[in-house]
Amino acid sequence: MLVDIHEAENNLSKLIDKAHAGEEIIIKKDDIEARLHILRFQTRKEHRKPGAIPDLIIKDNFDDPLPNDIAEAFGKVNLK
Repeated sequence: MLVDIHEAENNLSKLIDKAHAGEEIIIKKDDIEARLHILRFQTRKEHRKPGAIPDLIIKDNFDDPLPNDIAEAFGKVNLK
C-alpha cells in the first residue's frame, strides 16, 4: 500500500495495525519513499537479579578514568 505523508500523519495508528498484520506500507513524501516495518521485541518476563552471575567480579578500579589513548578513540581525553 502506497500512502502520501499527509495520509500517513492522519492515519498512523491504522497503518501500524496493517503493517503489524503483514501488509507492506510505503510512505511517500515528495520523491522519497520509506517502508514501514514493525519490529517485535520480546520483553523479559523475569527481573534481573544482582549477583546472578556468581563468578563475575567487578574490580575496584572499574570506574577509574581510561588511559588517554583509549579515551581518545572515543573522542574523550582524560585531564588529570
